[in-house]
Amino acid sequence: MPITYDIEEDGLYKKGVLKGFEKNHEQTLLTIKYLKEGKTIKEIVVLTGLAEKKVKELKEQIF
Repeated sequence: MPITYDIEEDGLYKKGVLKGFEKNHEQTLLTIKYLKEGKTIKEIVVLTGLAEKKVKELKEQIF
């Protein structure tokens, strides 16, 4: 009888996904804060670790 395993139901997998979501959420909030403070896109990329493309997308959505 074969054993099936659904990785998406694994507790460690779920914990990792949640951690990734929290980190991304935190980076997004910091990006918004820095944009409002008038920092440049390059400064924000260095400070948050987000990709330049993502920072530009957030800037377009905000302003």
